[in-house]
Amino acid sequence: MNTDPDDLYHPYHVVRLGAIAALAEELGAEPLRLFDLLRPSLADPHRGVRDAVAHALAHASLASAEVLLALLDAARVGTEAPEGRRARLGSLFAIELAARQSPALDTAPFDTARTELIPLVDHALTHVRFQAFSALEALGTRSDDYTARALAHLQDTDEEVVAVAAEALARCGRTDAIEPLAAATARLHSDPLARASVALSELAAGVTDAEAILQPLRHQLVAQSRRIPHGLRACEALGALGGADAQAHLRKLARSWFVHRLVRVAAAAGLARSGSPEGVELLATLLRHRRRDARGYAIELAGRWGGAALVQPLVAILQSPRDYHSDTAALALALTCAPEADAALLTAAEDPRPDVRLEVARALRQRNIGADVLQRLIDHDPDPEVKLAARAAHPDTPDDDPSP
Repeated sequence: MNTDPDDLYHPYHVVRLGAIAALAEELGAEPLRLFDLLRPSLADPHRGVRDAVAHALAHASLASAEVLLALLDAARVGTEAPEGRRARLGSLFAIELAARQSPALDTAPFDTARTELIPLVDHALTHVRFQAFSALEALGTRSDDYTARALAHLQDTDEEVVAVAAEALARCGRTDAIEPLAAATARLHSDPLARASVALSELAAGVTDAEAILQPLRHQLVAQSRRIPHGLRACEALGALGGADAQAHLRKLARSWFVHRLVRVAAAAGLARSGSPEGVELLATLLRHRRRDARGYAIELAGRWGGAALVQPLVAILQSPRDYHSDTAALALALTCAPEADAALLTAAEDPRPDVRLEVARALRQRNIGADVLQRLIDHDPDPEVKLAARAAHPDTPDDDPSP
């Protein structure tokens, strides 16, 4: 090992970050040793260092179930001192990342995590409740105990916790939560309001007599839809809720020159999400926006809500050798339902740009295709970050595979 572990405690956080990256690369084949070295840094006072440790240990837990169980133990047993709280939150974040990166969640260690993390959603500390919900959502938890606690947390004092609890109830299809969730949205603002609104729209889909509940919510979202950054999620939520009034408002925003360019993109995507062909046409136009931020945002949302009509424009962006947003197009194509996106992504694994290959590896995992292509990236790609993404994405990577 070439890296000095004492650098993990250097006064300058940049040195600590460099040590984490170097140790993660050097000890890729020794995940338990890596965990022992990095565990104290889960309590590092610098947020960026803690996040880097969580990412490194999430990768390590994919190679070793013992690391995942050790993270679970750290999440459950953390002390209430500041260092203990940081370590608990870092462990929960690492478990969430591991779940999001894992090609399969139906394994014994993840089953254990789903069971043992549930009590933490009732923790006295807001941040712990929120991070526990986030980890359990990434784990796909669906038990009656979990959804009962989520229903109770619609009354939580923290708006972010209410929002993530609402998303849990929507994912689990708890239609008995419609009325309490509608009542809870009256207390919410900004991003939590938008997230809870999308959850409510998913629960209310196909439910008779839901309009009386949804209409007041539309008025709340319209009032927020022009503001950055929360207006972006408000437009998404309006698209999810649908209705003639919501479509008319989104159409007006998407065509207005007196709102922020990102709001115009979000409004066009919301209109497309509501089922309006006009929204898809507006998104197609925005794929050529002259500002990078607006164009990148339009590309991502075209993958989410543009449908089959925008797949070929996204493929063209992916394949363009000088396009700044080719990697974003790979991300967007991963979100589409069109089968022609598969061939484009498989071909793009040979792209000379490492940032494109990185997003392609992640996209192949999301679409559950290209095991042979991923293996080729693991074996031969010159970029270590691409190798790591491909290894995380490969469905058959053995636990003791020493690949970095």
